Amino acid sequence: MSFFQIKSIKINKNNNSSIIELDTGQKYVISIDLVVRNKLNKGTKIEKSLLEKILEEQRIIDAKNIALNLISYRARTSFQIEEKLQQKGYTKQEIQKVIQFLKEFSYLDDKSFVRNYINFALGQKKRSRAQIIQELYRKGISKEDAEEVFKEIEIENKELENAYFLGLKKYKQLSKQNKPNPINRLAQYLYTKGFAWDVIQKACDKIKTELNSNENTSTTG
Repeated sequence: MSFFQIKSIKINKNNNSSIIELDTGQKYVISIDLVVRNKLNKGTKIEKSLLEKILEEQRIIDAKNIALNLISYRARTSFQIEEKLQQKGYTKQEIQKVIQFLKEFSYLDDKSFVRNYINFALGQKKRSRAQIIQELYRKGISKEDAEEVFKEIEIENKELENAYFLGLKKYKQLSKQNKPNPINRLAQYLYTKGFAWDVIQKACDKIKTELNSNENTSTTG
């Protein structure tokens, strides 16, 4: 049975960690919690198996801290956290423990993320339903999970509003460029933005109605 002896322990209270130096000259950064829990002190003899267990636990602690730091900047999906931890060299088993911890303490909630992202994308980014689903997919959210949340949110009026906003803006650009068939062109433009044809038709009809109304007003004036 292999043993190591702790040569020194230096505590860093600022980040709740300690540097443990063994009689072999090896140094490890260990959380104070693990030091206290395992009753580690200068001169303590520690079995190799226990040291390995402590280092494994420390890796999980480090991974949790990385994940918490990421979430502190902005909301993330499970996929995004997994991807980042994989890049840092953590194993699938270690990552799953971190994901479980984050969900257990409500740091990670994919459904809440999707709901907030949909509202943001509709309101601020003027996205279509299809665009939002595609963007969520890139963040690790399946189409099925996104559609499930869409069922809970009334988006038809907002999506039509976005199509109208983008369509009118595009129409004005086409008019300045004297492009022929501007309505047909803006319809194609809205299609490339992921809007369904029924939404595009309603937006184009609304734009045409507004344009005709403006023309009649100008003629009357």
